[in-house]
Amino acid sequence: MYHGTFEGANQADFSDAKVLHIINHLPDIFYNNVTLRTPVNYRYVRYKSPKEGFCNVSEIAFYGSEGEKLSGTPVGTPGAWNNSNSTCDKAFDGDVTTFYDAVESSGAWTGLDFQERKQIRKIRYLPRTEGHHIYEGHHYELFYLAKDGWTSLGEQTATDSASLQYHAPSQALLHLDNLTLRKKGKIFFVTPDHEIHWR
Repeated sequence: MYHGTFEGANQADFSDAKVLHIINHLPDIFYNNVTLRTPVNYRYVRYKSPKEGFCNVSEIAFYGSEGEKLSGTPVGTPGAWNNSNSTCDKAFDGDVTTFYDAVESSGAWTGLDFQERKQIRKIRYLPRTEGHHIYEGHHYELFYLAKDGWTSLGEQTATDSASLQYHAPSQALLHLDNLTLRKKGKIFFVTPDHEIHWR
């Protein structure tokens, strides 16, 4: 998503598009939040892919000045890579395991038609992750490998999209399961400076 662009417009063809935000750094693997300096009013909003980006994005949301999530009808470049179901509407389905994967490597876009002008204050987006990270509101369980097999270190619900707090044995093999998605995590271990995935 590096160099991808969020735009607003009042014409369906985005001929009057104005840039709301340019992603000028490598985005985090969890939810990224952008607060606009000044609220703007548009009927149409979109995320436009950078060159060779295939418009890969898992989730996008737009919010008003009161913090309300804005709803609309998904619009965008039709189709998906290899005729899959990873179409432009997947960026707005609320499912972190789905994503938009465009046919075109460059220039594809996905967005919303609000049906009327709405005030926009904040953008929230999640790069393509396929559900392998920590997501706010999801429930997790961490395991470590003991002499008699995998042992649970307890369950937690993530309160943000960055971290969970556990006390784990040092130099142990670990795996973190996302119980909300029923997804088993990769085996990993942690050194003072790095997290290293085993598989």
